Amino acid sequence: MFSQIAEVCRKEEEECMVIMESTQAMKDDCQRDLEVALPALRSAEDAVSKLNKEAITEVKSFRNPPEVVVLVMMAVCFLKDQKQDWDSALRMLSDTNFRASLINYPKDDIPAAKLRKLKTWIENPDFEIEKVSRVSKAATAMCMWVRAIDTYAHVAKTVGEPIICFFSLCQEPITHAVLLASPQA
Repeated sequence: MFSQIAEVCRKEEEECMVIMESTQAMKDDCQRDLEVALPALRSAEDAVSKLNKEAITEVKSFRNPPEVVVLVMMAVCFLKDQKQDWDSALRMLSDTNFRASLINYPKDDIPAAKLRKLKTWIENPDFEIEKVSRVSKAATAMCMWVRAIDTYAHVAKTVGEPIICFFSLCQEPITHAVLLASPQA
């Protein structure tokens, strides 16, 4: 009888070890992905937070804005669910909470369809930070922000969805392992 109980315990311990190893491997993968996305996001948020009135006025003052500035502003309008035209961009820039709205953007809740449409800008060869920086510092900060939001959202979906799936599949074995590890009353 004792040897049977010991064998059951050994098997369950092995199962728990497999779950722990899988969980650790997933955690390590997620951490690597986040180490790519989070610095880009922090850098972009830092650039946006440094947008001052003069920088924003620079963009608003363009009578005939350079194409790359329009491109950036249309991407920002798109993410913020604004009409994608220059007048809407100017109204958005005039909002006293504009910077804060970018920094506090709900980056964890971007629908997949929106991310797919955002690719129109992300994959545009003119939508490069280096190209935008030749024309406008403010537009550069916003270009960085759009790119960082895109990167972060993709990593969050890549990291988040497998974790949710994994933990839903493992819930029963983990609960069982916890019950086995708990002192018996």
